[in-house]
Amino acid sequence: MSYPTKKLGEVIDFLKGKKMPVTEEQRLGYEPYIGIDTLRTREYKIFTPEKNGVRCSQDDVLVVWDGAYAGTVGIEVSGFAGSTVAKVVIREPELDSRFLRYFWELNGTKIRNAAQGAAIPHLSKPFINNLKIPLPPLKIQKQIVERLDKIAEAQKLNDDLIQKSDELFQSLFYNEYEVKHNQWELKKLQESCKKTDQMHPSKLFKKEFSYIDIASIDDDKVIRAQIISVDKAPSRARKVVKAGDTIFSTVRPYLKHIAYIPEMLDGSIASTGFCVIRPNTDLVDSLFMNYVVESDHFVRKVLPFQRGANYPAVSDKNVYDIKIPLPPLETQKQIVAKLSAVQEYKTQLLAQKSKLKELFDSVLTKSFK
Repeated sequence: MSYPTKKLGEVIDFLKGKKMPVTEEQRLGYEPYIGIDTLRTREYKIFTPEKNGVRCSQDDVLVVWDGAYAGTVGIEVSGFAGSTVAKVVIREPELDSRFLRYFWELNGTKIRNAAQGAAIPHLSKPFINNLKIPLPPLKIQKQIVERLDKIAEAQKLNDDLIQKSDELFQSLFYNEYEVKHNQWELKKLQESCKKTDQMHPSKLFKKEFSYIDIASIDDDKVIRAQIISVDKAPSRARKVVKAGDTIFSTVRPYLKHIAYIPEMLDGSIASTGFCVIRPNTDLVDSLFMNYVVESDHFVRKVLPFQRGANYPAVSDKNVYDIKIPLPPLETQKQIVAKLSAVQEYKTQLLAQKSKLKELFDSVLTKSFK
């Protein structure tokens, strides 16, 4: 069944912040201030009287209007919105605010891409006003919202479990390794590693190759390699990696772009922005090395070597020179067995996360056709 559509400009308007009288309660700092960070992280700032803004209730749809996050949409926040955030005023009584919020989420990429301004991008009101939104009966809108809310709730629960698995991993790592590290000999990382190779992809491949750059590693340490033609190989595509290697981004190491190379990526080419750590398996279990290098304990040792304000980085030598406590190989394997059980559980949760996203995207798209 098809439903009538209207241009967004016919059913909504935007209200941006302006000077408002400050109550004594606000002056005392009891009313939360809604800025860009609030919509991104749900973290409120204390209200300050000199801020311009507009009062918002929990059901209002709010949109970041200016800056790098222009187009970010939020709901279920209440307080006093700042001048970088616009409140959506719904003029159509038969439009549910959460239905509008999901419509905005579906069109978010187009809205962000249409933002104007090089230094400080801001949303294009004419572009937004010309977007067409379907208007099924209010009852149908609420049914669509309820369905999407349930999937979103399942996504949040799954994300919470992923976070808890990470916390459990760190706790186990601390108890099994950091607490006992004084019992074992300290060795430089390089002393436990094998030499790695650098070469142009054309030396190894005829047509195309699998390339791993820093952006290939997502927040869950999953590598999403690109397939690239040899004749279009980036200048940084030089480091040959093998299954069992750990790659450590030397650019902004605090972001922890670190990952383990699985069998399916054996022989791939990685960016020179990575330090390739190839353990000598006579001395170190490859997964044990990965767990050590990914740990907060290791990354904290690397950070003091960062150089450069705009492009902070460390060298491969800085990474290789870090000393790590190295237990006997049999002890390493025992630690790996415990930690791998947690990682296997997390892998299952990540697969579920991917399925839930596919389901959400599918329902979202179909709901507005």
